[in-house]
Parts: sequence; structure tokens; C-alpha cells
Amino acid sequence: MVATACAGGPPPEDREDWRASYAVWVCGQQAAPFPESAYTLGDGVIQTKAGDGLSLTEFFDSVGAELNEGSLRLPDEDHARRDHSICFDGRPGRLVVVVNDDALSDDELKGYEPQDGDRIMVAFLPSGSIPPSIPAPPQPAPR
Repeated sequence: MVATACAGGPPPEDREDWRASYAVWVCGQQAAPFPESAYTLGDGVIQTKAGDGLSLTEFFDSVGAELNEGSLRLPDEDHARRDHSICFDGRPGRLVVVVNDDALSDDELKGYEPQDGDRIMVAFLPSGSIPPSIPAPPQPAPR
């Protein structure tokens, strides 16, 4: 595949690297970071180039997971958890996606593209629970 310049922008290889940290929680337990893929090294960080247009739902697809309105499936699972599915403690759960301490609506989730420095929390929470916080992504070592 040949890299081409974006109209009015620098060639893709010259674009700024973006890093957004993410964590996924299911019923009060943190899931392991997703396996290595085109957009992560398996370290809890989404890595893209500025302007790639990668949506959060596309990132989930890239690692074999699924994230939709009210639905979450992890890469090693056969079924999705949907709003009102029962958590381990017997309480019904709900999907919450929080970016930089602000919850996304279903409409916002559809179009959300991780930006440099974003902190993303995807949590299927038992009713009445508050999403845990996530730290900012680590900065790459100077070259």
C-alpha cells in the first residue's frame, strides 16, 4: 500500500502520534488490556495518527471486541452484555462510556474518535455504581 498525502495536510507518516488511555470494567472487575493490534500494543493505550478518524467502536472491532449502544462484548467472550443484563452480584447492569470525566450519550458514542491525551473508561456497571477513573496515557520516551 502506498502512503498518500491528505488533501491540504502532511503525508500520513509525518502526522503527530496520538495516545489515549483506556480501561474496560465489567461488573466491578477491570478487564485485561486488549491484545496487541494495529492500534494498541496491548498496554491500555490506543495509538493513532492525528486525523486517522478511528472511532472508539472501530478500535473495539480491531481487537475482536464489540461496543455499541448499551452493549459490550470483550474479545474472549461469545456473548455481549446488554443494558439490564445481570452482573455477578445479581444486580442489573448498564453500559457507561466516560471520556475525560464526561459520560457519552449513545449518539456521542457513535461518532466519538479518541483524541490525544483522552482518558476513556468503558464500564458495564451494576446499578448504582460509579465508574472508576482512569489516568492519562503515558507519554512516549523522548527520541
